[in-house]
Amino acid sequence: MRRFSVLLPYLLIVLLVSVHSRSLVTSKNKEKSCKAYKRAALHEVLDRICHLCHEMFSTKRPNMRADCRSNCFRNGHFRACIALFRPSLDSLFGSLQ
Repeated sequence: MRRFSVLLPYLLIVLLVSVHSRSLVTSKNKEKSCKAYKRAALHEVLDRICHLCHEMFSTKRPNMRADCRSNCFRNGHFRACIALFRPSLDSLFGSLQ
């Protein structure tokens, strides 16, 4: 019994490492299926938007960048971030008046 209690922490570490590495492989496969990752310039812009949004809101939402990037940038977090950087109609057409 003593032998088992000595090995238990090591077994838990091995189990945790294996689960973590499996989740990394799964997330890498999801990234490969996202079209934004296949176009470097597009990915850079989308990722920059999420990064800037994370910088602004990281104290309230520490996972903002990951949330923004989830589901290939198709989520409410990304839409909220992009809305912050979208110019208003007044700023676009205000100079025409």
